[in-house]
Amino acid sequence: MSKKELKMPLIEDGARWAYGGDQEWCPSAWHRGCGCGPTTGANLSAYYAMTRPSMRGLYRGSLSPFSRQEYIDTIEDIFRFITPSYMGFPYAGKYALKYRAYALYRGVRLSSKGCGAAHSEDEMFDFVRRGIDSDNPLALLILRHRAPELEDDNWHWVTVSGYLEGADGKQVILSNCGEREVRPASLLFERHPKNTVRLLYFQEEA
Repeated sequence: MSKKELKMPLIEDGARWAYGGDQEWCPSAWHRGCGCGPTTGANLSAYYAMTRPSMRGLYRGSLSPFSRQEYIDTIEDIFRFITPSYMGFPYAGKYALKYRAYALYRGVRLSSKGCGAAHSEDEMFDFVRRGIDSDNPLALLILRHRAPELEDDNWHWVTVSGYLEGADGKQVILSNCGEREVRPASLLFERHPKNTVRLLYFQEEA
């Protein structure tokens, strides 16, 4: 089996250690209901701050240990840039622009790469592999998906933290509302008219 998983932030949350942030931590009902995009942005920011001294400015809290309140503060900071409407934030291209604007505000210049639309399952998985192998977690938008297993994840942003390849096929590792999940790539990236999925990752510009 081949496995590559980035070290996601672990945040103490009562009896559990959250695997990345959870939008349910947000103080307002609106932010709890539509905060998946900013929470994904906070996961990216915390990871980059942990692994790249030049990108430390993306996360203004402590990195060891992570504080739940400081993580919330970063989610709220990103809300000022990635501001959902009552429909959420279902725009991958706009997400890339807004997260780059947040990063620039924090003193970090980023470029972005995207994948979606007409790409096949294998192309989507290869894009995940390229992102993870270059030490970049990915933002994944599941805009709509027909799979019953993903019913609760429609119109939702999650963070891709790794991948697996082995006897069980190709799989994708996710941070979703503070939980670590593993999904088959054949399910997640199924090419079908009822499915709309987008992927992004970012890189620091020289």
